[in-house]
Amino acid sequence: MSEIEVERIEGREQPIPGSWRGPLKQVADAFADGHLPNGDGIRSVNAKVAKLNFENIEDYPDATGPLRDVSWDTSICVWEGDHWQVLVDLTTVSGERSDLVLHAKVFEVGDRVEIEPGLIYVP
Repeated sequence: MSEIEVERIEGREQPIPGSWRGPLKQVADAFADGHLPNGDGIRSVNAKVAKLNFENIEDYPDATGPLRDVSWDTSICVWEGDHWQVLVDLTTVSGERSDLVLHAKVFEVGDRVEIEPGLIYVP
């Protein structure tokens, strides 16, 4: 896979850069596995948001599984002036894209990014 670059153009949907995919997968996989995401560059999740995320995953008719590469075909980011809004399409245990998305914010902090996990929901 060639490196995907993004431009800071407000309101323009773009594919998720390759360098963000690992940490975003880590967040999605943790939630799918019933755990809170943590790790370098991953901000803590608000307790209310975490509770809603686990409920939404539990209530979804298909079991949510580890994030698969097919997700990157339709996941997007949008520049908001001081951070990126991100929507990652989650996958089922069978590897199909689901209707569930992970919303997150990505902040550029020096030469690295920090991910602030948000809601998991069906848009």
